[in-house]
Amino acid sequence: MFAEPFETLADLVFLLREQWGGRRDLLQARSGGRLATLSSRELIADVHAFALSLEGLGAEPGDRVALFSGNRPGWLVADLAAHLLGLVTVPIDPRLPVEEVGFILRNSGAGWLIYGGPTERELLDRLLSGLQPAPRLISMDDEGLHPQGLALTRLVGQGAEQLLHRPLDSLRGRTTPRQLASLAYTSGATGDPRGVRISQGALAASTLTLVRRLALESSARAVSLLPFAHPLERVATYSYLIAGVTVLAPSRGTDPLLVVQRESPDVFVAPPGLLEGAHLEVLKEIERSSALRRAVFRRSLAAATPSESGKRRPGALVGSLGLGLARRSLGGRARTVVSAFHPVAVETERFFRAARIDLCIGYGLVEACGLITATRRMHRTVGTAGRPLAGWKLRTDRDGEISVAGPSLMEGYWQSEGAPAIKEDAEGVRWFATGDVGRIDRAGRLHLRARRSSRLVLTSGEVIAPHPIEQRLQSSPAILRAIVVGQGQPVLGALIVPSPDATAGTTGPAGMTGMASATSMEERVAAELQRLNHDRPEAEKVRRFHLLPRPLDVDHGELTPNGQLRRKAIAKIWRHEIAALFSLEATKPKNR
Repeated sequence: MFAEPFETLADLVFLLREQWGGRRDLLQARSGGRLATLSSRELIADVHAFALSLEGLGAEPGDRVALFSGNRPGWLVADLAAHLLGLVTVPIDPRLPVEEVGFILRNSGAGWLIYGGPTERELLDRLLSGLQPAPRLISMDDEGLHPQGLALTRLVGQGAEQLLHRPLDSLRGRTTPRQLASLAYTSGATGDPRGVRISQGALAASTLTLVRRLALESSARAVSLLPFAHPLERVATYSYLIAGVTVLAPSRGTDPLLVVQRESPDVFVAPPGLLEGAHLEVLKEIERSSALRRAVFRRSLAAATPSESGKRRPGALVGSLGLGLARRSLGGRARTVVSAFHPVAVETERFFRAARIDLCIGYGLVEACGLITATRRMHRTVGTAGRPLAGWKLRTDRDGEISVAGPSLMEGYWQSEGAPAIKEDAEGVRWFATGDVGRIDRAGRLHLRARRSSRLVLTSGEVIAPHPIEQRLQSSPAILRAIVVGQGQPVLGALIVPSPDATAGTTGPAGMTGMASATSMEERVAAELQRLNHDRPEAEKVRRFHLLPRPLDVDHGELTPNGQLRRKAIAKIWRHEIAALFSLEATKPKNR
């Protein structure tokens, strides 16, 4: 498949040289209105030069190197240079609260901190307070240079002076597949972040698995919407580089859906909510259009939508040709979209599959260094996370907990105590109990239900998975976000963030929002819950609710940077509101 072997991330540098050494637009980065381009030769030269400078500064195999930055070419230069030398990278999501970044720096024992620029520079004094010894600082951006730090550009320049005397091949063989490559920290959605020990071989195996699933052509263009520090985005970016695909890092802070629509990529990893947002945009546009256009679109959608059995309906191809608006909502050229954060809403999945977009919907973990399962190309059934990818095995226990075994499984947790996370069976297969709950159907497809730690047990003994219920509630145009609660209670309740649309037209006199508007919103949400509860099992009906005065966010510790609920934090922050839902005074449910 490749001219060079690919068993470690260091091999990626040599593979790029042999396979794509003449690629002129391998990396692109937008900053404001400017577009910077880096060729494959420039990337390889910068990686080589920076590795030589790091070595000259005393970096040794096993040193932990924290990468704290948004997406930019310098991130990949630092990352690949570290792998050449056998250093251990510690990618840190720049969207994390500063306290969590500090925890990762302390816990990992990072001796080097390579940060992005002025935005990260503002946090350094708080991050370095109490860190002994303090890590050595390197800025990817000259404007963010710390008085005690070094500039990456200057180090690349110094290293470039040695390139003739220290050829790239002199750095070959510094790393082995069994060597520790990275500490990837979990999101903290179910507790404190944990450092996942990932070997060079695991990173390489996960990358190759994704390369084979995506089947990309070198003429394709990708955008990286999530930070390179995100485990799936990171492996996807390595996959793009291997395939010779041009990778664009958009301007920081730009809305991901807007980026997709402006840049028209062939492939990307979709952040949570992007597909649902694009679907909703199309539906709103169709509703505003003429009656004839609405009728044509609906007939096209009905003809092209996969049937429940998975069989393609007669006229499906012709029907899909009428769904250009659906394709344009993802930029017009999207060929493959990867999503592995939480189950995609069934109607949204049907919608984009009808438009003949390859949705690679999968199940992945930080502990697995990427995807474990994925739907196959032009997969026609909906609502599953697909089948295991090459080399992976899945099983469930009596409670439905999923265990996995495969080629890119972690080595274990960093500085962990207690029972080992990985257990070998009698045949020597290493299994990891994920804590997630689901089932495997007869065709080998995984159906996800919930994190084990998020399940609710009612007083009746019923065990409830909240996520499917939350997803159903959020299908309502009146509900932006729903958090189902009810542990140890007779019925379920929900904390609800109303949709901005739900507040339209509910203001009182002179535009002031008052009791009347609050009552109006409550009545609308109550009506929606009554509709959504219809035909649901009694235990899964949401009987009570409380409208939250603001959206949940990362700054309050309620969400991870990728939009996952931190249920323990939410239960603590909103404990009084939750208690009021189930208090003796609330004997009359808000919704029957």
